[in-house]
Amino acid sequence: IDYPVIDDTANDAAITSEAAAISATDMTFGNKQLSAYNHTSLVKVSMQLLQDNAFDLNAFLIEALGERIARSTNAKFTTGTGSGQSECVITGASLGNTAGSASAIVAGDILDLVHSMDVSYRRNAKFMAHDNVISAIRQLGLGSSNDFPIFIPGMGAGENDKLFGYDVVYNNDMESSIATGNKTLLFGNFNKYVVRNAGGVQLMRLNERFADSMEVGFLVSKRVDAKVLNSAAIKYLQQA
Repeated sequence: IDYPVIDDTANDAAITSEAAAISATDMTFGNKQLSAYNHTSLVKVSMQLLQDNAFDLNAFLIEALGERIARSTNAKFTTGTGSGQSECVITGASLGNTAGSASAIVAGDILDLVHSMDVSYRRNAKFMAHDNVISAIRQLGLGSSNDFPIFIPGMGAGENDKLFGYDVVYNNDMESSIATGNKTLLFGNFNKYVVRNAGGVQLMRLNERFADSMEVGFLVSKRVDAKVLNSAAIKYLQQA
């Protein structure tokens, strides 16, 4: 399917005099195409196990297979090439800042990343990084001479950790190490990363296919695609 995209932050409305003609400022639209790539997983279970288990094995398998789909789609949404699979958020994002070091991140690197983004997109922006990278950032300690902490952990149930006042999302499919050329930290309005769900998660029980070995197959599938709609709204920090 085709999805319209636009970055209209350079335009605004104008004040006009009474009875004066109004000049038109047209919008420049782009286009993104979203496909539907099929993520699947199959597991075989012996009939004896299905008959003898002491709990609801069917429900357990459904949940476990759903988690396989979740891991697969998240990996492609994070690092997918866009060729035969979803375009990952990192590929669709744009460079916000290059860190001063290949093997470290300092508070100034993060601030420069934040301010590389148009203020229009910052209101709903969040950070995203691997847990190892967040750990390294937390060890920076105090980020300025006035003793203001740059990282504030969530204080209550359901509260997100904060980095410079913005929510932190942990994504362990991102780069796990701070090394030369790695894109270690994302900052962006992730509403500009659209996911197409072509139907829900489908589960099929294959009673006949493996009957000669007295097994039952459970097949789960989900069709999805995703793309960044506006690279100006999602930026990454790259190590030197």
